[in-house]
Amino acid sequence: MESTKAKIISAAEDEGLQATIEIEGKQFIAMDCFGYTCRVKEGEILDVELEIGLDDRSETWEDIFNGNPAKERKLVQVKDWSYKAYGKIIDLNPVVVDCGVVKFEDVIQTNDRRCVGEYISFSIDRLDIWAASS
Repeated sequence: MESTKAKIISAAEDEGLQATIEIEGKQFIAMDCFGYTCRVKEGEILDVELEIGLDDRSETWEDIFNGNPAKERKLVQVKDWSYKAYGKIIDLNPVVVDCGVVKFEDVIQTNDRRCVGEYISFSIDRLDIWAASS
């Protein structure tokens, strides 16, 4: 898992609640998983890892591969910590999707090299934020 620098805008008193972070000037709401490993303070800048819970029940392979005709790399908030992700497949084994400010692994399962370079979209049920491992 790749880490990225983020500014803590707000964090929960307990893990499992809502946190707001800023990456490259963009704010994201995520499930606060900091409390499992450390405590953070508002305004602190630290290396974080973002993990995702996927909505794999409603999207077909065709939905995923036809959902990004504009070839965008971004996360669009749907509600709370749910997002629609748009990105480009940049690697296999595991599949890595570049969504602009962050890269996600294992969004889909494939070994087909033809998928590298394809733009896709997918739904994120829950975005989780963790302090990066040292």
